[in-house]
Formats: sequence, C-alpha cells, structure tokens
Amino acid sequence: MDDFSDKANYEYFVSVEEPKKAVCGGILQETIPDGDKTIYHWVMENPIPTYLASVAIGEYELYEDTFEGMEADIPIQIWVRPSEIDNVAGSFVNLKSILDVFETHWGPYPFSRVGLVSTSNGAMEHATNIAYPYGTIDGGTSYEWLYAHELSHMWFGDKVTCASAEEMWLNEGWAVFNELLYREGIYGDGSWEEEYRDLHKEVLHYAHTPMGDDEYYALDSVPQEVTYGTHSYDKGGLVVHTLRNYLGDEAFFPAMQGFLEEYAYQSASSEDLMNFLTSETGVDMEPFFQNWVFSPGFPHFEIDSVVQEADNFRVFVQQKSKGREQLFNQNIVEVFFRDADWQLWSDTMLVSGSQSSKAFDVPFEPAMVMLDFEDKMADATTDENVTVDETGTISLSRASVVIEVESITDSAFLRVTHHWAAPDSLFEPIEGLRLSDYRYWSVDGVALENMQASCRFYYNKNNYLDNTLLQNDGDEITLLYRPDQQSEWQQLDFTQIGPAMIGYLEIDNLEKGEYTLAVWEEGYTNINDPASSKTLRVYPNPAKDFVNISTENAGLIEIYSADGQLILQKKLEKSGKMNWNTAGQNSGTYFIRHTNKQGKQSSQKVIIRK
Repeated sequence: MDDFSDKANYEYFVSVEEPKKAVCGGILQETIPDGDKTIYHWVMENPIPTYLASVAIGEYELYEDTFEGMEADIPIQIWVRPSEIDNVAGSFVNLKSILDVFETHWGPYPFSRVGLVSTSNGAMEHATNIAYPYGTIDGGTSYEWLYAHELSHMWFGDKVTCASAEEMWLNEGWAVFNELLYREGIYGDGSWEEEYRDLHKEVLHYAHTPMGDDEYYALDSVPQEVTYGTHSYDKGGLVVHTLRNYLGDEAFFPAMQGFLEEYAYQSASSEDLMNFLTSETGVDMEPFFQNWVFSPGFPHFEIDSVVQEADNFRVFVQQKSKGREQLFNQNIVEVFFRDADWQLWSDTMLVSGSQSSKAFDVPFEPAMVMLDFEDKMADATTDENVTVDETGTISLSRASVVIEVESITDSAFLRVTHHWAAPDSLFEPIEGLRLSDYRYWSVDGVALENMQASCRFYYNKNNYLDNTLLQNDGDEITLLYRPDQQSEWQQLDFTQIGPAMIGYLEIDNLEKGEYTLAVWEEGYTNINDPASSKTLRVYPNPAKDFVNISTENAGLIEIYSADGQLILQKKLEKSGKMNWNTAGQNSGTYFIRHTNKQGKQSSQKVIIRK
C-alpha cells in the first residue's frame, strides 16, 4: 500500500547494456562506462513518495529544449523511441505555453527538470520523469491534454501529495481541472467551457452507476477499490471548478499558491486545505467543504417563483438533492435576469434548506430569470442555451432533447434545463400513474412566441437513465406537463418514436414550463392509448366545474369516486358527448367507465381540482 506521507530523496545507479539507456527522476549526473555496459547516475533532490520514483530502460533518443521559467531556465528532456523522435516537436508544440499557464496560476515550476519518457505502461506522473504512452507521440496535438494532466501533477500530487488514498481527489481532481485550465489559457474560453459542460453531464449521469464507481461517495472518503475512479478524477475536477467560482479568481489562485508553498514536498488532507483557505481568504470554508467534499451527492436548485414587490423582484428558490438525503446549506447561487432586449444582470443569493428567497433591485423589467447561467457550480442540472434565428433541427445532447424549429419570425432565446432530480409530485396522486424519480426538464426563454417548434424528449431504460421508471414490460410511458410550479401536472398528447424501452416522445408545440416522464403501470389505462380513445375521451383533465365525456359507441357511462362509490350512471343511446357537472364534487380522483352494448369496457381517470 502506498504511503503518501513518507517522502525521501532518491539517487539512482542503473547499469544497462548498449544501446539501451536508463532514464530516472531528477537530473542525470554522469554516465559511467562499465565494460560492455553503461551506468546511469541520476539524483532526485526534492523529497517524493515512493510511488513517484521511477526508472525507465529502453533504446531511447533524447529531444532537448529549455523552458524560461518564472525563477529559472529549466531543461526539457523528452526521451522517446527512435521511430518517434521526428514527431516530438509537433506533439509538444504547446508544452511551453502549458507550463506558462500553470506557473501563472500555481507558482514556479517546482522541480529541476521537465521530463517525459515514452513507455508501454500508460501515463504516470513520476516526478520530473512522466511516463507517456507509446502511440501518443504522433506529431499532432490530439493527446496534449494527457501530458498537460500529468504535468500539472508536478504541483498537485508531486509537490503536495494527498494525505491518503481516500482523498485522491486532491491529486487527480486538480489535474482534471488543470485540463480545463490550460485550454482556457491557450485556446480561450469556448473550448474549455464545452469540455466542462460535457464532463458535468457525464458525472451526473454515470458516476454513481456501474459505468462509474457504482455509488455516491464523499470526495474525502472514496473507498480504495475506486481510488482512481470517477469521483476522484471527474467529480473532483468539477468541485475544484466550483471552488474557484465560490472564491473568485482574485482570491482563489493566490490562496492556492500559498497552499502549495505551505505544504511543499509534504502531504496534505482535505481538512488541511479547508483550514488553509479559511485562514488565507478570510472566508469560512467549512460550509463549502461540508457540502462538496465531506458529503456525497450534488445539490439541485430551481426557481420556484418570482414575485414583484414594489420596485423589487423576489426570487424563491427550491432546493432538492441528488445522491444524498440531507440538503446543502449556505450555498452561494448566482441569479441572472434577462429582459426583452436580452440584457443580462446578475446578483447572488444564499440558499439553505428546501426553500430560500431574496428580493433583487433589478435595473429593468425581467422577461426571464435563471440560476447559474454561466455554469459556475456543478449542481444537478445540465443546461443548453440557444439563440434561435432559423428553422431546422437543434439537437441538445446535454438536455436529452431534439427540437425541430418549423417557423421563426424573429430571433428567440431558448433555455432547456435537464434536471437530475425527481420532479415535484402530483398534488393529488393518481392510482397507477408513477412519475420519474430521477429527472425532468424545464423550458424558458425570451421571445419564444416568435417560433413554432416541436420537441422530442429522449427516454432510455438501458443506459442508467430511466431504469427506475420503466420497471415492467407492461408499463406504458407517457409525458406530463405543467406551465409553472403552482400548476398541476397534466398529460400531453404525444407521438412515441421507438420501442417501449428506448426512443423519443414527440410533442407538436414546445412551450415554456416543465416536462417529465411518467408511466401508467401495467393494468391501468393510459388516456392516450389509441385503443381506448376510440371509444372514450375525457377532457379537460384536470378539470374544475365540468368534464366532457365523448364516446363513439352507444352504451352505459358510470362515474366512480376513488373509494368506489358510484357517483353517476347514464345510458347513451347513440355515440356522442355528455357533460358532467362537477360543481358539487370534492377535489380528487374519479374513474369514468364506458360499457358498450357488446359488453366491452374502457375507462379513464380524471382529476377534479377546485
């Protein structure tokens, strides 16, 4: 078992036969002839744990350069197979730029050599002697993210090492974050932001499944069997991104440079990091670390409602959670307001518990309100923002929808959010109707009246997506909608594209509001079932003062309360409609049954909401 706190200096004497060479960590001191062999003498002056010590032996050729660092010129040595030597310059064309980015943000390069060696054993952050896999040195930059990841370990993992295997996020999560940081530094904002959003979606979808670590874990206590798993790497990277935005760049980067100096060539724990950041920034970091590091899962935030109060707009935010029972406390959430001219204005609010609110003095009349529009925290939502100015297909993979814009009179702003949490339940449960316990969608925007669009909502039982919803072969999937959180869910007309277990539910007209998947369990009648709708239709549903009942065949109409009491019975001598006056009925669920003259029955459920 690796001991991450036991560090030492290393001196290597390695004897190899020609034409082989021995490449180790540190600086090559001398080569000593030894008959038909050569002894390579290397010295690593900085203390490192045993797992970062290395020896690589092969028929290598050496590519050399120099990096002009913040404090000194640092030799670059890249040892490769003869067949790779002509590819080195192309594959490492951005090496110095990446080093510049890391020095700018994390402080001077902490070792005496920048070294990589081509090996057959994958990538590994051996101090000053990064093992870099065969095949990646191909003359192009497709794999530069990999050496950037390993290079960033010179600061996170090699200079300061996690105190235990259970806290590997302190090494690997920061390296994943640095994959984004170097892209931001040398390519600009767009590239790294898309990478971050894709990573965010993958973690929310898979981290807790067999495709990841098969459970939700706190970052500071990941079991050793999944030390090098999705939580330590990818969720760790998301949490570092969230920490950066929680503190802001002006506090975050200087504080982390201070941390790396305070614990230089030592080991440190998550608690050490929390305490240092608290001391260095003056911000109490315990709530953040309790939420994001010491507890499993993710917070989920959604705007419940917006109410105008005199000159202010009060925003009510609802919190749920994904992967844990307790709600997060003292979350700083950024609230964005957008007006009809698409101007943006934002401010932050503190969210604790299930409901929080704050009044904002907004400088304009808001047309829509959004949370975390710039994706500064890794909460349990994935958002897609689109400017719609032409007809055609818009595929939003992070939101699991496909939109077909059929007409557009002027540009519109569309925001679709995929919520990785359970939707609100029905006000009145309907027997046999079960809502998703895992996800739902919300649609909002500016000037959406300018466009006409259909939408396909993706479902899949087999990809750890809707497996808890689609449980039985006889279950019938359906789509529910509500215009806002104060309204009851209602069933939509849709077209099912694909088999029962995977496909799309398509609606003709996409509107603002929330959408969720649900199923009619086996043995219950789906009101959108074509077989039943030919003989019996019930609308509106939910209803208030009346219900229209339409049939295509003569027969008997019976209406029952949820407890089985017969409310009304009426014979229809021919097909047609009847109106049921519900003014005297209580709110609740009722069952309407039609029996034709041949004795065949069909039934529907209807909700009465007063």
